Amino acid sequence: MKSEGPYVASTTELTRKQIDRLRTVLNETVEIHGKGNFPTISARLIDIISCVREKLRQAGMPPKSVKLNGGAASHVASADDFSYADLDLIFPMDVENSDSFDKVREAVFDTIMDMMPSANKTKINADTLKDVYIGKMVKVSGDDDRWSLFSLHNDFGRCIELKFVDKMRRQFEFSVDSFQITLDPLLDDFNAPDAKVYIESMFGDVHQAMSHLHERLIDTRRPEEIRGGGLLKYCHLLTRGYKAARPSKCRQLERYMCSRFFIDFPDVVSQEQKLRNYLDNHFGSNNDQRGWSCTDYAARGDPGRESWFASLGLLGYAFMNPSPGNTGVAARPRPLTDITYIPSQKVGRISSTATLMDVLMPKFAVTKNSLLDF
Repeated sequence: MKSEGPYVASTTELTRKQIDRLRTVLNETVEIHGKGNFPTISARLIDIISCVREKLRQAGMPPKSVKLNGGAASHVASADDFSYADLDLIFPMDVENSDSFDKVREAVFDTIMDMMPSANKTKINADTLKDVYIGKMVKVSGDDDRWSLFSLHNDFGRCIELKFVDKMRRQFEFSVDSFQITLDPLLDDFNAPDAKVYIESMFGDVHQAMSHLHERLIDTRRPEEIRGGGLLKYCHLLTRGYKAARPSKCRQLERYMCSRFFIDFPDVVSQEQKLRNYLDNHFGSNNDQRGWSCTDYAARGDPGRESWFASLGLLGYAFMNPSPGNTGVAARPRPLTDITYIPSQKVGRISSTATLMDVLMPKFAVTKNSLLDF
């Protein structure tokens, strides 16, 4: 009889220090920026979450729980000062049909209306709220995925993403962003002295994921499930000093990510739109940047953005120019025709008269059959 392997826990209890950090995150005043002359909504994060939960209950669609996900959850779990921009929240619930999606949307819009500063709200309808305060709306209804997402706009990249999930095949990209923290104990009694709060890693092994977070290591599982291959998030982690947890597999993973990125975003228009969206969501945006090309973002952005573009350019170059034994993207490439990587003391910078796509577009046709096993 085959013996079973050691038990792997996906869930563990937060420490008191982590719970205190979680309270700080929930107690933070966040801003939802309106377009035009519409006012900025300022409220504590916990008040927004509680309002959405109550609206769903009133609509007869109570969420099973509320979970903090993404960078904010990693910040709570981290032993050091893990920086984050996005505030991702998951509401697991039963979504049976289109009426369920409509009720979720109404709950979100009613929450925005309640949170708006006192003013004449009688002439404000759902379409107005969507145009003014919602940065992105997504609805997915399929056999393996049934969920909707509402991104509440913030000019500085600190968007609040509300995700209402019945089924979702993939809920993380890398182990360090795989954490989900159940918030209900604090939503029910924020100052409860003996609150028990649990954190789960969708990566599978919560202790290994914690170790990766503390040691700044990059790892994933079943990368074929990641839309876009996780390429942009991978470059973001590189700029923050993360390294591969399995260096021997790093080269394969990088080629896989590039291949999958070009499969999911096969033309220049979709690629540039994906880059713009990622930059806006993680580095912020303002009115002056709306006409910028991807090269403008790289050459005229802040140091963090420049470093991110440099890593992306290097990875694209390594993908197009593989060399035996190369297990990373640290090597400096020779200058290309229109693109040059110019290292500086602190960050890299892309200097170009062409678009960044010219670096990343592969020199050979990429098909699903060309994906490498990882």
